[in-house]
Amino acid sequence: MAAINGITGNVSFKTGSTTNVKSWSLDRVGDTHDSTDFTSTGERTFATGLKGWSGSFVVNLDDTTALPDVNQSAAIVLTASTGRTYSGTAILTGIHPSVSIDGLNESTIDFQGTGTMTIA
Repeated sequence: MAAINGITGNVSFKTGSTTNVKSWSLDRVGDTHDSTDFTSTGERTFATGLKGWSGSFVVNLDDTTALPDVNQSAAIVLTASTGRTYSGTAILTGIHPSVSIDGLNESTIDFQGTGTMTIA
């Protein structure tokens, strides 16, 4: 299997592409519930539960980049360099600007998916 670089990834939130994105990450999770009872033979058993997704993306800040505010809900599309997309509706839950003496000004933007995530 060949390694894949990330130089062509993208994030689209609301209308069009989000400016100056340099990375994104996505967490897809599934809950489990302990279903162990007194009839077990000393081994735990589990049942599946709800699924969810969340993530973040990092943008380079410049004098023209307007950061969105929290609690905005909109369609989001995360595109990997392979062209695979992960899409759905997300709510912005955190905005974390940072400034460093030895690097670019950046902001990490956190989101929580709501509803179905589509992988294409």
